[in-house]
Amino acid sequence: VAALKAWGVKRVFGVPGGSVLAVIEALSQEGIEFVLVKHENNGALMASAYAQLTGRPGVCLATGGPGTVNLLNGLTHAYMDRVPLLAITGQFAESTVPLITHQRLDQRQLLAPVVKWSARVDGENVDGVIDKALRIAVSDRPGPVHLDIAGNVAMSTVKGTFSHRPLQSSGGPPDPEACARARELLQQAKRPVIVAGLGALWDRAHDALLELVEGLRCPVMVTPKAKGVIPADHPQFAGVVGLGMEVDDLLLEVLRQGDLILAVGYDPVEVVGSWYRPWSVPTIHIDTLPNIDGFYGAEVELVGGIRACLTALRPTIRPAAEDWQGRAEILRRELRKHFAASIAACPQGVSPYQLMLALSQALPRETLVTCDVGAHKILACQVWPTFAPGAFLVSNGLSTMGFSLPAAIAARLHDPERPLLCLSGDGGLGMVLGELETAARLGLGFPIILFVDGSLSLIKVKQEERGYAAVGVDFSTPDWAGIATSFGARGVKTDSIETCLEETLVAIKERRLTLIEVTIDPSEYRQQM
Repeated sequence: VAALKAWGVKRVFGVPGGSVLAVIEALSQEGIEFVLVKHENNGALMASAYAQLTGRPGVCLATGGPGTVNLLNGLTHAYMDRVPLLAITGQFAESTVPLITHQRLDQRQLLAPVVKWSARVDGENVDGVIDKALRIAVSDRPGPVHLDIAGNVAMSTVKGTFSHRPLQSSGGPPDPEACARARELLQQAKRPVIVAGLGALWDRAHDALLELVEGLRCPVMVTPKAKGVIPADHPQFAGVVGLGMEVDDLLLEVLRQGDLILAVGYDPVEVVGSWYRPWSVPTIHIDTLPNIDGFYGAEVELVGGIRACLTALRPTIRPAAEDWQGRAEILRRELRKHFAASIAACPQGVSPYQLMLALSQALPRETLVTCDVGAHKILACQVWPTFAPGAFLVSNGLSTMGFSLPAAIAARLHDPERPLLCLSGDGGLGMVLGELETAARLGLGFPIILFVDGSLSLIKVKQEERGYAAVGVDFSTPDWAGIATSFGARGVKTDSIETCLEETLVAIKERRLTLIEVTIDPSEYRQQM
């Protein structure tokens, strides 16, 4: 706990159990808040969102056996979304393991495929192990680590004293020869395109990226996790890549028309399929790691701190060809036309696109949005305008349903004042419904927009595309507003965008936990996917 405090950890999310009671007591004594959640998976999702918002490792805690098993999905999300996370799990005493059967399993082996490192803690090694674990978690690529601790060990006396060694930044400059070649390519290019990804977000490189964009005056595309590294209203913002939507062809065409691609912190874990592989356009790879995925070929690799790499290119930056400087605006116009056409084809019920558009126009610019996974996620990733890095939280590498409510709870705990909006589908909310009690118990107020269609619409669209019957995707619609009320929240049911806007603005202003149930027309998704 002293180590966690030294690393700036203020909250630990989880569910208690007998083997971790001593850890929870230590957290309390050191002033670190233990946040009780309804399910360990949700605790891991909250810790992940908290890490994304704070830039420090998130921490979740579970007891042994079923508690550890329940962490798997949340840890996999952290692993694939590159989130620095520490999972602490309880375990039986080493001496009793050979003789016990109840709830016994090899927890380190269970979690090994979805963590960067795992160790068993005892009084002899805790000083070095905890520091090593956290350093591994935050180093490139960031990800989850795991520590197993037996109940009797947790209550034992530590030998030695703890000392915290600050982590030194690895964001050094790139290789000079690679820089020279990259500058040469930039000087020759007339139609460059920038694709910015998750790495640019974690490296806090948005300011340097914006300077590059201002100099080149070329289109910039981002991956879903990188939304906001370039403000959505910037003239060169060209949309979100890799969503698996029909409009992907419009973005792909811009990439094909370009004569140089700058992949800035681009991580292919975010891309649905391989829809633009291989790129035939020359590419400059700019990241803290080499181009180890091989998702695209790179003429040059600038490996180092992303900010340092972008700064090294600055002296040779010159504007793109004059006709290319307006290409992003043309693309945005084409995207709007596409979505307008999908609305015209589906006139019945509330349009998900129009609802998101109205909400985004009415809410404050600084609003932080947490978005769940489903058909509405793919739409929101493309059309929701994000103006600052880290202002749009979504599970994308794993794309796990049930993310948005736990993420919103973590966001509200981190910043009680910032406008906050939670977007969820009825399928995703059903998986984490108990966390409404968590939000209400903690006194956390924010609006939840619930897209209700009584179906797993994204999967249903895929069934229809293949000519399959709609089997296993439809479900009944309960009284969501009434359920919210039973948890102590305000529940609203409406089929009016105007009413939804009014209730959302009131919930934000008054910081009132409010679930707004909106029945939408899912047929619009068929025109967009």
